[in-house]
Amino acid sequence: MTTFGLMGDPHLAKSFVHGVPLHRRGDREAMIWEAFTANLESAEADLHVCTGDVFDRAIVPYDVLLKAADIYRKVASEKPQTRFVILRGNHDHLKDLERASAFDLFARLVSDLPNITIVTDPVMIEGSLFVGYDPIIPLTDRITEDHRGAKAAFFHAETEGYGTDFNVIPFGKLADLNIREVFNGHEHKPARFIKQGVGVTVVGSLQPFSHGEESDDALYVTLPLSDLETAGDLSNKSVRVLLEPGETLDQEIDCLQLTIKRRTEAEAELGEVTLGEFDIDALFKQAFSEAHVSEGLTDTMLHRFHERRLAGEV
Repeated sequence: MTTFGLMGDPHLAKSFVHGVPLHRRGDREAMIWEAFTANLESAEADLHVCTGDVFDRAIVPYDVLLKAADIYRKVASEKPQTRFVILRGNHDHLKDLERASAFDLFARLVSDLPNITIVTDPVMIEGSLFVGYDPIIPLTDRITEDHRGAKAAFFHAETEGYGTDFNVIPFGKLADLNIREVFNGHEHKPARFIKQGVGVTVVGSLQPFSHGEESDDALYVTLPLSDLETAGDLSNKSVRVLLEPGETLDQEIDCLQLTIKRRTEAEAELGEVTLGEFDIDALFKQAFSEAHVSEGLTDTMLHRFHERRLAGEV
């Protein structure tokens, strides 16, 4: 049986500035590189899969590009028994398709190694289906009868449609093709569920990149002001402090990144409110309809909003 190792979206070259003390600049970025290297160096499976968004954006500094390629080359050379599969993510391509992205150059730098495979178009490897992100062809059209019976399918896609189904995993079609297991990148918070008879593992990003993406308090913590004194060592955590009306943060906190969220009087009376309590899509469409925005443009903007939300940008 084929064994899999997984690495969620690394987003190399992502920068952390807001709320970061000057003397801690660069620490968070270094932690991502450490996690990236450790994940690859610990690979012992038959197939190690990066589920996309190797880079945080289509154009990155040369040193980031070369460092990523060098690490992959070194590990792949040391582990010839493992095949390293790298999916293209939506952050890895340029909208101007005639220009080369950092991912395109990265692919050229590593593809000569026999055990590194770059995936853009759908491909079957050792009985499983791998599909990189494509900005032109809807995902459902890229899955065909040729992929029937794949032991598992790996995507950089969405598990829910947000105004458009362009890059949504077609679970019904997968079930019809007897593909019953999916591993997905793109969505940063890890999850496991069954949808239309298909088991789904959302790998989650290499590390959480914002509050709301964390699955535990290892890196991101949210605390009321009253809990700060008993919170323990916060020096390697991104901290969000919740302030009630009238409260003031008047103490220094040794941490990677500090965010302050002040609750208004109205919020305090209502209690904690989450986006999940609203039908965001309905509110979005109602607002755009009242502004006489076309349905097509509304769907496009709603899709972009959810893409940014899933990437932790909103």
